Amino acid sequence: MLLFGFRYGGTPRVITSLALGSAVGVLLGATSVGAPPVILYLLSGPDSIAVTRANLTVFVTAISVIGLVMLAAAGAINGALAITAAALTMPFLLSTWLGAKFFGRLSDAGVRRFALGLMLCVGVISFLA
Repeated sequence: MLLFGFRYGGTPRVITSLALGSAVGVLLGATSVGAPPVILYLLSGPDSIAVTRANLTVFVTAISVIGLVMLAAAGAINGALAITAAALTMPFLLSTWLGAKFFGRLSDAGVRRFALGLMLCVGVISFLA
């Protein structure tokens, strides 16, 4: 439904946010992947795509920093991991730069459709793998 432009027009409810936070906490703890429900929740809301993108940026940054602190506290960060992270830094920065350029050229609906389509493709590929 979201791919066809249907969005929730009301104000977010506290109970919905609590349920989402609980689901994300369980997903993060079980799989280390908690962003998809938040992405769907924010994309389905009435906010502009610029506000949604800013909220997603803050969310992903926060869970990433918390995750790194937890990994460091558990002693899971070592030299090999640091080398892998350094090697992935340039592709990450390039992708971020391309995303910013691409974001500015699409309409609100275009960005939403692209994000939802990408999530659908990743989900199908993950399911089939």
